[in-house]
Amino acid sequence: MSQVRETKPHRKDKTAGNVHQTGSTQKKHSSNPQQSSSPQAANRLPNKSIRFHVCNRLKSESNYKIIQMFVDDTIESLKKEIIREFFLSGTHVSTLWKWEHSSGWTKLIYDSKNETLLQHGLTDDFRIGYEVSTQTSTKQILGLRGLPNIGNTGYINNAIQCLSNVQDLKDYFHKVDRPNLNKHTPLTIAFRNLIKDIWSEEYTNYPPNPTEMQDYMSRLSSRFGNSRPQDSHEFMITLINAIHEELKTDEGHSKIQELFHGEIQSTVTCSQCKIPFYSHDLITSLALQVPEEQYSSSCNQSSSSVTLRDCIQTLTKRQTYSNEDQWYCNNVDCERSTDADRKLDIWKLPKVLIIQLQRFRSDLRTDRKIETFINYPRNNLDLNEFVEGPEKNKGITYELIGVSNHSGSIFSGHYTTYARNDVNGKWYKFDDSTVEEIDEDK
Repeated sequence: MSQVRETKPHRKDKTAGNVHQTGSTQKKHSSNPQQSSSPQAANRLPNKSIRFHVCNRLKSESNYKIIQMFVDDTIESLKKEIIREFFLSGTHVSTLWKWEHSSGWTKLIYDSKNETLLQHGLTDDFRIGYEVSTQTSTKQILGLRGLPNIGNTGYINNAIQCLSNVQDLKDYFHKVDRPNLNKHTPLTIAFRNLIKDIWSEEYTNYPPNPTEMQDYMSRLSSRFGNSRPQDSHEFMITLINAIHEELKTDEGHSKIQELFHGEIQSTVTCSQCKIPFYSHDLITSLALQVPEEQYSSSCNQSSSSVTLRDCIQTLTKRQTYSNEDQWYCNNVDCERSTDADRKLDIWKLPKVLIIQLQRFRSDLRTDRKIETFINYPRNNLDLNEFVEGPEKNKGITYELIGVSNHSGSIFSGHYTTYARNDVNGKWYKFDDSTVEEIDEDK
């Protein structure tokens, strides 16, 4: 899954085994005003709100979020909002700074947790920087929640953990005031509730449970409701598409479309009249064949490995329609069955790119899994050479955020997920209800 991060001047994307996402800033819903005992409070309009542009002072200041507060909110309440908005569970906001053009960063000094923003002169819009100290318990870091395997539901857990670590998607569903959900969006509500449970600051010993979401998915396809193992990628794409259908506007727009939808261009050129015919198809994932001739029984045999670029080249290489597969040309000056060349190109790259490595093969004699090891970069995956259209040469690159793993055969097996936590940047292995930190270099 791969995902994409966007920076200026060029877009950098994240990849996650099968998923990519671009970063974005987020607006915040306001907190409830608190009454201030300060005598200055009587000399202002009640409930005056202020907007802070907040960032981690020691990291990229461009990755900020807008937090709306009230002047009689306390410094402590601002720190809690920063923890919530930046998903900093397991950390303590130790220091706050404010930025002024005349003096730069100035540390906020306060003696009491109950001191208000008004008392510190924070009555207008400011840039606020924070610094944190990290606690070590994984239970205190948001997003590190395992999911129970309730009768061969490991494929569901795998898909959910991949999607849960797509930052833009998680941030979107974390907002209580959006999306606009109702009785016509039951699956989206169930998915939203599950994501919020996974990223909840209130840690409990009871793991988040995907049963409600699975129930709605089984109404779309009965195979997701039985006790047999299913394909995780198929479940993920079905889930994404179903949420899009529930959320889309009359114009067809949704958060799913914004994040996951890409576009492939097919060009068929007649061998007789040489006229090219173009067609475009929306995609939610990029399906790549794993080359069978590179079969290896061990992922460590680098001599038999291929690269992700090799797989994409196979997808986009020119093919010929001939003999029984001839193509019918509709050009008025041609109108015949003839040989033709077909070429696929990426027309639009999604913010979050899901890459499916198709390892299973079936024929009349056998069903098997191809174990070829595929080398892929964790950072700066550049697909520009495969792009045609308006996004070519835009400097779009992807970085890896998660990997969906399957061990076993075509008939049985087990799913695990590797995902990068956007709170601390560390990688974790999700194995149903078990979560453990892993070394990203291994």
